[in-house]
Amino acid sequence: MAGIGFKLRRFTEQETVLGLLQGYGSAAVVVAGPWLLTVMSLLLARAGAKLSGRDTSEFGALIAYCYAFSLILTGPLQNLITRFLSDRLHEHDETAHLPCFLSSGVVLAPISMLVGLLLFARLPISAGDRLCAILTFGTVCQLWIAMVFLGAVRAYAWIVQSFAVGAAITLLGTMLRSAWLPWNFWFGQAATLGMLTRLMLREFRWSRSPLDLRFLQYALRYPALPIAGFLFYLAVWIGVLVSWAGPRATLLGGLWVEPEQDTATFLAMLTTLPALTLFFVRTETEFFVSYRAFFGGILDRSARLVELAAHKTGMRSALSRGAVALLLAQGVVSCLCVWLLPRFLGVGVSYERVLRWGILGAWATTMVQFETMILYYYQRYWLAAIVCGWFCLVHGVVAWLTPMSPFWHGSALLIGALAAMPLGAFWIAAEMRELEFRTFMSQPMPGTLAWVPPGQEFARTVRSEGRWTEDFA
Repeated sequence: MAGIGFKLRRFTEQETVLGLLQGYGSAAVVVAGPWLLTVMSLLLARAGAKLSGRDTSEFGALIAYCYAFSLILTGPLQNLITRFLSDRLHEHDETAHLPCFLSSGVVLAPISMLVGLLLFARLPISAGDRLCAILTFGTVCQLWIAMVFLGAVRAYAWIVQSFAVGAAITLLGTMLRSAWLPWNFWFGQAATLGMLTRLMLREFRWSRSPLDLRFLQYALRYPALPIAGFLFYLAVWIGVLVSWAGPRATLLGGLWVEPEQDTATFLAMLTTLPALTLFFVRTETEFFVSYRAFFGGILDRSARLVELAAHKTGMRSALSRGAVALLLAQGVVSCLCVWLLPRFLGVGVSYERVLRWGILGAWATTMVQFETMILYYYQRYWLAAIVCGWFCLVHGVVAWLTPMSPFWHGSALLIGALAAMPLGAFWIAAEMRELEFRTFMSQPMPGTLAWVPPGQEFARTVRSEGRWTEDFA
């Protein structure tokens, strides 16, 4: 995603209000487009439905299930596709994107439909609404996968328009026919997916074959990648899943939900947009410049040791500045939301406490996400998976232990993320300390190797054609 980040960063460097809005606003849509579309559509749909007296609580429960399980389901695939595309970009292969996008849709469609059937087929609602729920789940899954490819497109204006059109369709449909609220929402999501698909068909070049399933081989080559993707999204949502089986859960339309926890999680995650956009536009692009210079200099055999040391210092400085900026910027936003949002919504004391815990937990979650992204850059996939697994374990245990505590209810996300943050920070610091050692010592042993024995002037070959000589062995 660093490519489109460079483009949007140019707007923010204009130092004008319009430039800042255009740069960071577009970045927010690119980073969290489906999430923003859902929240906007839900708010607009509920506003339109309330005018006609329609209850939207069951619809909100359905959307919560769609987003929780769609992220958990597509997390492994997102990581595999991202690594596959990065390799193709490194090889300057511009024909792999479109077949990979179409293939991922072909692979994901039956799986998402099956999961949707398991989730919604037995709901005590009409057959049409059940079909709509299954289609919505499948469409949201495809949207998450489409977002992986948007960094290579760089047509941010069309991306923003696609999500705006989806929200407008949901609003207009609800205003005209509020009884069709689930279908209006699906039409908006489907329209956005259609526009994004059209964009990729226009931007990417066709290869000889319309399908390319090579990205699935990466599950065997890098097994930690899908595991890390699954565990991260499970770690984010496991508190909600546990609450659905807890004593505070209620049954809405055949789905077990905990309204306070569900709504608080949606709103809390929305408050992390400043941190995500800042990382996307500033931190990642600054880090990527030094990262590319360091490893590019090694691959091109053009960088001296002193230059590599300077690039390493640049990476460390970018990470330090980025971490501080994320802590401060998102900290200010989160503290303001903790203070103002419950007052603005006018909620009760119980929900107010859950919402405030959720906002603080979302803040800490962005830092864990920042750490896992950096570990991905250094290909420390198992370490990222361990960080996400520890986050998931602590979050799940605390969520199971605290549902009956009036004060601690809703704090599990914050506690889980705070437990994972030091682990990720420790491994990133260790990686930066040993960067040269890990980079060079991980390379294949050369076919021919010479060694100068102590006290002698001439070297002798100790490795030839990939094999050690007998006397040296």
